[in-house]
Amino acid sequence: MRPVVCAILMLAQSACSSSTELLCHGTACTCPSDAFCTVASVMCGPTDCALECGVRSTCSGSCGAACAAHCETDASCDLGVGTGGSLSCGAGGDCHLTCGTSCTMSCAAGARCTIRCASDSVPRLITGSASCP
Repeated sequence: MRPVVCAILMLAQSACSSSTELLCHGTACTCPSDAFCTVASVMCGPTDCALECGVRSTCSGSCGAACAAHCETDASCDLGVGTGGSLSCGAGGDCHLTCGTSCTMSCAAGARCTIRCASDSVPRLITGSASCP
């Protein structure tokens, strides 16, 4: 199956705007299974965006303050989050989180995860969970 290309864009003081492939309702945005989604400076609602990356999907880019991202089984996620953001990575996932201030990450058994805080010169490999700072 060929991946679907979709994007999430930031609109001033509004919810997610999307291509037809990306499903967004208010502050909840979903990248469908087996799709490729680029997340570009997302700030839904203007905070508290919930981003769901489906099974075997690829999500990359960044989202705003209090962004809660979940990458399902076998998904690949490379995301930056704003203050208070989080990323959870499902089994078999390949997840990489970057945050400037405070954030948290949880990594399911069998997933490959790294976190990079503002004070880190290189990403840290994690198992279980980690946070910044």
